Amino acid sequence: QAACSTSRKFVLRPRAPSSCSKEEMSLRSPMTLMAMLCLFAVGGVLGVESEQDSETGDAALELLRLRTEGAGLETELPQRRAATEQALADISRAESHEFEDEADGPGALQCGDIYCDGSIGSHCCWGTIFGSEYAICCGPTGVCSRSPVMGMALCTR
Repeated sequence: QAACSTSRKFVLRPRAPSSCSKEEMSLRSPMTLMAMLCLFAVGGVLGVESEQDSETGDAALELLRLRTEGAGLETELPQRRAATEQALADISRAESHEFEDEADGPGALQCGDIYCDGSIGSHCCWGTIFGSEYAICCGPTGVCSRSPVMGMALCTR
């Protein structure tokens, strides 16, 4: 019965079945759990760890780092997408001037406030910015589309 005493040191290896009574076993399980928790806590506070604990801790830290980077990427992607769409829309607006014409030009197509040079095959491309519609001119090989996030006019070739 001395083996069932609660003052016995905690051992981390499997033990043979005990001849303890149910009352002693019911005290022993919570005590064993408490002892394990204390050992892990003291080991962590004192920096006492085995090589396996160190490797497990390193793997956990690496997983945490990857999750943190992944979360940062998820919040960064919409911002990067919006910035890319803005850049493409700016390029499309700048290139639009190459395909514009005067109002009285041959084949001039009115697109809002501007005229596209229809004689070379340019055409209107409509977009939205800050809730207002606007037009740009796409060249003869340009394909008009709207940016998915912001709805800006894009001409792609």
